[in-house]
Amino acid sequence: MVYIVKVHRIHFECRRVWMEQHLKLLPTEVHLRYGRLVLIHDETLQRTAGSEGWVKDCTFDTLRTLDAGSWFHSDFAGEAIPSLEMLFNLVQGKRILLNVELKNGIVPYKGMEEKVIQVIREWNMEQQVVLSSFNHASLVKCKRIAPDIRTALLYMEKL
Repeated sequence: MVYIVKVHRIHFECRRVWMEQHLKLLPTEVHLRYGRLVLIHDETLQRTAGSEGWVKDCTFDTLRTLDAGSWFHSDFAGEAIPSLEMLFNLVQGKRILLNVELKNGIVPYKGMEEKVIQVIREWNMEQQVVLSSFNHASLVKCKRIAPDIRTALLYMEKL
């Protein structure tokens, strides 16, 4: 049985360490910027990139210049915000399941579902990905577009 655990505040570089330790599930959060899928937890840049503003207002090139590692530990200073494709390149073909959380609840990124599924298909990652979101309508849309890709509803209410 595989237990999916949602872990926040873990930086992309730390995920490489996880893989070296043979962990089987990697959680990540994805935003859509000018057609590029970027991996960062928060909608704003302050906490994890030490910069003012919102992810939605930055180009991919600008996001790549930000230091997204120092907040976690000085060993990760200078680590840039990666793209979903960069993560796929790192894990493709390995026995690792990715929990890709669509971060489109606060900021409704138009076309995000289609773009994420397009990239998943381009990288042949259908069997290595679970799409999750607090935006349940977004996951319904994903299921309609790609019924073969697993989905998982996220929610905050107590059971």
